[in-house]
Amino acid sequence: MFDIATAFVLAASLTATPTESGTTDVLFRDGYDASACPAGRVEHSDISYAIPSSGTRHHVDLTAFENIWGHSTDLDSAMMWPGRPGSSPIIENFTSEGYVAARFHTPPGMPITLRGMYKNANYPAGPNLDFSISEQCGDFYPQQSGCLATDIIGGDVPMVYWQAALSNFSCVLQPDTDYFVNIQVTNPGLDPQCRGPSCLVHTLNYYGGN
Repeated sequence: MFDIATAFVLAASLTATPTESGTTDVLFRDGYDASACPAGRVEHSDISYAIPSSGTRHHVDLTAFENIWGHSTDLDSAMMWPGRPGSSPIIENFTSEGYVAARFHTPPGMPITLRGMYKNANYPAGPNLDFSISEQCGDFYPQQSGCLATDIIGGDVPMVYWQAALSNFSCVLQPDTDYFVNIQVTNPGLDPQCRGPSCLVHTLNYYGGN
């Protein structure tokens, strides 16, 4: 079971202060080559949260992890990976034929006890998802089998488990390394929750330590 107190202490230590213009998240990252990503990347969307009073962020930059899972409301500051514990962002303009690739960097001193998971949330229920963590943008064939989940139904269903220590089942993340969270709709055009050009994709972020 996750130690929530440890999670919040870690999250607080990773708080970032993005430059914002109105309600638009803008983060500038040195050494990032967006051209290396395959065609079809969804780069911007409004993001709301499971609790209506948490508000909506508009035209959010989806290329950065902290802009998605680093918030729980429209007014809080961004937290770098692993983000805010219990963050439940709803990407409102997820192109059904596209994908999201959100970049993050693991800290050099990442605790070996650190671990977490992502879920495909149940309300509002979205389409079935393919979800991966990879060092490559838009990569749904990662080398570690534990870093990929395919055709995951909406309904508070776990997708990828990750941890810093060696594991036969979880996605093992290395310290001081760039990664991408990659998400796509499994069956665009066929999923009853997403038959139009744009879908609601609702995920949950959990993490903690021993």
